[in-house]
Amino acid sequence: MKKIIYAFCLICVSMSSVLAQWTQYSTGNSNIHSNDLLQVIVDDNDNVWMTMTDDPIFDDEFRGLQKFDGTNWTWYDTSNVANFPVPQQWSKNYVEMTYYDGKIYLVNSDFNPGIYEFDVTNETMTLHNSTTPRNEFRHILVDNNGLLYVSQLNSIQSFDGSTWTEYPLANGSNLLDMELDNSGNIWATTDADELQVFDGSNWQVETTLPFTPMDNHQNMGIDQNDNIWVSNGSPTQQMGEMAVWNGSTFSIHNYNSTGQNFRVVEQMVLDNDGNMRMDGIALFSYDGSVWGRFDETNSDNTIAQDRVIDIAIDNSNTKWIASYGLVKYTGGPGGVTSVSENNLDQTKIYPNPSKGKFNILTEKPVSKISVVNPLGQIVFDFNSTQGIKMIPVSIEFKESNVYTLLIYYKNGEVSSEKVIIQ
Repeated sequence: MKKIIYAFCLICVSMSSVLAQWTQYSTGNSNIHSNDLLQVIVDDNDNVWMTMTDDPIFDDEFRGLQKFDGTNWTWYDTSNVANFPVPQQWSKNYVEMTYYDGKIYLVNSDFNPGIYEFDVTNETMTLHNSTTPRNEFRHILVDNNGLLYVSQLNSIQSFDGSTWTEYPLANGSNLLDMELDNSGNIWATTDADELQVFDGSNWQVETTLPFTPMDNHQNMGIDQNDNIWVSNGSPTQQMGEMAVWNGSTFSIHNYNSTGQNFRVVEQMVLDNDGNMRMDGIALFSYDGSVWGRFDETNSDNTIAQDRVIDIAIDNSNTKWIASYGLVKYTGGPGGVTSVSENNLDQTKIYPNPSKGKFNILTEKPVSKISVVNPLGQIVFDFNSTQGIKMIPVSIEFKESNVYTLLIYYKNGEVSSEKVIIQ
């Protein structure tokens, strides 16, 4: 389970130019065992570890673990008991792993007598058998002291290396996802549309989630300010959204406020520049004001559309993406280059401030613009297939405030600017 951190604000910020470089590792050009990855993590030495199966549709079983050190590939096969003694009966849909201090921990709620601990240096496996009569471990995370937590249907268990302790959720609710905050508290979403928190001894309901669940896909992330991010969506509906709990109120990110169709966000992780990265039907990024998106249309065709499974970020800020094979990305948020208001050599906004009528003049063709109010709501939207370079905007009946202007260029870049309405 990855530690999630975000930088969040509603006022736009500028981003420096980045050069995006993509590399895809598949069975056709590397020694990767399979193109069908389940999860990807990185260890302290920036080695990449992947769980995988052999076919995304017809193979329902977990086939093994692979390591990539940037040059060499090492395969740990579940069929080789001496090499990697994990049951072949494991369902691919319920495998989860996490890394801590030279160890990879694996669980599987479909067939799991406990926690499997893999020493990455010595290549040895240790099984920590659970004392619970029910071994449906769906999620696993580890705190800064090395204490392991695993989730079951309606409880979690802690394991300190010798002792197991079970903690039932409040109201008998079933746990959907869980994350650790910066103070060591565990947060969970439940099938009762609740956000619950565990203080090390007891669970209590923090609040009710603000949206109608879609297939109960409610995954979580936590930022450096302990804001709780919860995704909501369905693989069959075009209306995914995210809610952010700041301890007292929720704010919502959805298509109306971002222009992005999230559908289902499964994982959220911070890069080293403080930009949020999310996966789902595409790779999304958020720098605090601008949303970016990578899919097969703007990532050198290395990310297969509708198939971004997981993401991990190493110490050098390289993004490792489980898509069709393993995809390596070195670049900034959303592949965007933002022009700050003090460097408008490519984009002119005039007059600014204004009474609500202003013009956008650019040197590069524009495909879309959006004006977003301080609540994150889109108040003006314009799409063009012609690549227009001069666009008039009228929001003269909107209240005086500072708005965010998002300019989407035909070449895939995005500019984020402030416009002041007096």
